[in-house]
Amino acid sequence: MSMNEIIRQRRKKLDFTQEQVAQQLGVSIPAVSKWESGATYPDVELLPALARVLKIDVNTLLCFQMELSETEIGQFITKVSEIAISEGIEQAFILAEQKIREYPTDVKLIHLLALTLQGTMMMKKVSDKNKERYELKIQRMYEIVGNSGNSKYADQSNYMLASRAISEEKYEYAQELIDRLPEYSALDKKLLQANLWMETGKEKEAEKIYASRALFAINQIQMPLGRLIEIAVRNGDAENASQLVEAGKALTKAFGMWEYNAYVFSFEKAMAEQNSGESIRILDDMLHAMLIPWDINNCPIYTHMGNEKHEINLGKKMLANILDEFDKSKKYDFMRNEKNFGKVLQKYREILLKEKEERLLN
Repeated sequence: MSMNEIIRQRRKKLDFTQEQVAQQLGVSIPAVSKWESGATYPDVELLPALARVLKIDVNTLLCFQMELSETEIGQFITKVSEIAISEGIEQAFILAEQKIREYPTDVKLIHLLALTLQGTMMMKKVSDKNKERYELKIQRMYEIVGNSGNSKYADQSNYMLASRAISEEKYEYAQELIDRLPEYSALDKKLLQANLWMETGKEKEAEKIYASRALFAINQIQMPLGRLIEIAVRNGDAENASQLVEAGKALTKAFGMWEYNAYVFSFEKAMAEQNSGESIRILDDMLHAMLIPWDINNCPIYTHMGNEKHEINLGKKMLANILDEFDKSKKYDFMRNEKNFGKVLQKYREILLKEKEERLLN
């Protein structure tokens, strides 16, 4: 709203007359009338007093925009993603940081920028030096949101920070962040909305929410299932570990999920067993499957989400970073003495190099 609309609406909401406002400020009634019509504006010296009379802050009175609209945020996030692809991650970070300086209290903007930049880094190969610098920038974004008091986004940011702290073995800090998070809540506004739409004849709107929740639930199962496999192996319960692996494979097949997912469970089991030969064999299959796009037409849930049918090809974008992870992470040290481990990694590096050369030729 413009300043004149804010003055008029606030005065009416407080049930003040123009005369009452004028008396409190020591100005004429016509002056207030002109402010409300937009013919003139209050003198700068009057702004703090006018804001107090109207029970608002000066920023609101001046129409200073503290936050972007949802549409504006969406458009900017898209722009950052496009810049990362066309001009590089460095330019994407520069653009994001400029916007954050403009809107330092817009926690939704900052949270979504952190998520977007983090996702972009998974798709683009970044040098170790720059990776550390970028990750620190993203961490600071999450910390701003995590300390904002806006529970909707603070909880999500603190969750991301806790996950990172665990991976970096900063266990005390991870526990501190976990303690900030609320206990699991079964309340789901979207699901409740879908139930209402279902009962009021809006099945098309309802099914999109049901489908998105089902897909989310399936994806959420995979990580804890992998950890249960690891626990079963540690406890010497090979039968239970194998049953969990088969359950994961069955889930992937039943819902037409990305074929890559089916190998993850077997890989978790072989890793937990420190079986280098089996781990390398599955790794080869897993990386091969990663290069095969996910045809979402095979997923029955997508038909209810109203999404355009197409293939999703995240694997090729993620492969370079995944190969680096296998090359450097200590948790794969038990495979390094096996000749096939290096051969498998080199095989997929050559595939990436060949594709890059073909793109340059085209």
